[in-house]
Amino acid sequence: MKMFIQVILVLLGMGALSIGLLRWLGSTPEPAAGVPTLTQQALLLAESRGCVACHSLDGSPGIGPSWLGSWGTQRRFVDGSMTVVDAAYLRESMLAPAARVVEGFDNVMLPTMFTAAEVELLTTFIRDLQPR
Repeated sequence: MKMFIQVILVLLGMGALSIGLLRWLGSTPEPAAGVPTLTQQALLLAESRGCVACHSLDGSPGIGPSWLGSWGTQRRFVDGSMTVVDAAYLRESMLAPAARVVEGFDNVMLPTMFTAAEVELLTTFIRDLQPR
């Protein structure tokens, strides 16, 4: 029940977070009218697949690790092993989330069917999501 309430609260806050992120992204040049930027495409993908329900984009705590500033950092797993957050780690985490569970978090992420292009888009988005 506690997990259900946490998910609901995260989902409610997701809308406000998305609006703020889109405003933050507004400082980047827009492509041709009506064509979303790659960052906007990645955000839409993350929202549509439910990623941002658990992974915050602003560093705030969530059900899963925040994506903000995570690229290049060390992750410690429940088995005591560690790795650097990079493209290979993110790909594995998206396609087989139970393979390595980050210490301090529960194994609740379900595998998602991402195409190679979607994995690349989200990986680039996470890499570029750095504190300002």
